[in-house]
Amino acid sequence: MKILITGAAGFVGRHLIDALKCFKENEIYAFVLNKNEFQNVELPAERIFQVDITNIKNVYEKIEIIRPDIVYHLAAQSSVGLSWKNPALTYNVNITGTVNLLEALSVYCNDARVLLIGSAEQYDVKYDTEQPIAESHKLVGNNHYSVSKLAQEAAAGLFIKNTDLQIIRVRAFNHIGAGQETKFVIPDWCSQVISMEKNLHKEACLAVGNVKVRRDFTDVRDIVNCYILLAQNGVSGEIYNVGSGVSRSLEDVLEIIKKNSTRNDIKWKVDENKLRPTDIMELRADVRKLKSVTGWSPKYSLDDSIQWIMEEMRK
Repeated sequence: MKILITGAAGFVGRHLIDALKCFKENEIYAFVLNKNEFQNVELPAERIFQVDITNIKNVYEKIEIIRPDIVYHLAAQSSVGLSWKNPALTYNVNITGTVNLLEALSVYCNDARVLLIGSAEQYDVKYDTEQPIAESHKLVGNNHYSVSKLAQEAAAGLFIKNTDLQIIRVRAFNHIGAGQETKFVIPDWCSQVISMEKNLHKEACLAVGNVKVRRDFTDVRDIVNCYILLAQNGVSGEIYNVGSGVSRSLEDVLEIIKKNSTRNDIKWKVDENKLRPTDIMELRADVRKLKSVTGWSPKYSLDDSIQWIMEEMRK
């Protein structure tokens, strides 16, 4: 089975490779953006390709060589914050890059199965009573990132109708774990605390944004196992929420980080610069549809994930 992972050097990609290696029949290939990322992908060098997915010629050349059976499309600009700072990059990577990939696949391996990753940010959530969020929930573009994912999903719908590609679309809720970039909130806070532990003279005060928001956090090790099950058992054309089905506030997260710190004087204060122009107060996944086709459920708790993140950072 030939498997291609785009964005393979990223946070989820690295963990997905580790999970897929457990199956000896898998022949895993990777797309990375630049040569510096080769060292972050634990695969034979001949199976790693430097590809800019916004360059259609580049994508065509590599897909013609690999001709994968299954594609995990993880390459994306996935930061909401960065999407406000650089909308053009977000749209180019998330929309044009995805269309380039699907077009190349439809030419060279038109029966491939593709797992396409969207986001819970696509949902229009205004009231707490709307939780948990089912796949049928109203959609909206609250930021440039969510708009790009809405367009990506819609474009994929046209490929589903007009080609033989088997495309399974995911709306992923927040996932966390060791190796995630500090541009995301939990590794950012953990990193700040680890720095405070190393420098006891440093004030033990975290700069935070809105800590009242609630999010559905899932450990990345659970996420990649779910993705594997969906790539195998998901129905082409269908959309699946991927999350734990439980929401926790960022205040809860801070308390867990504090509990796992070697310092007992950790506190926090709101930094106005970290507040977003718009913020959804709660996002919690209705995962009944997902469980009906995969039987999946998470193994790791939020406490497990944060402890893992902090232990790896200390190393």
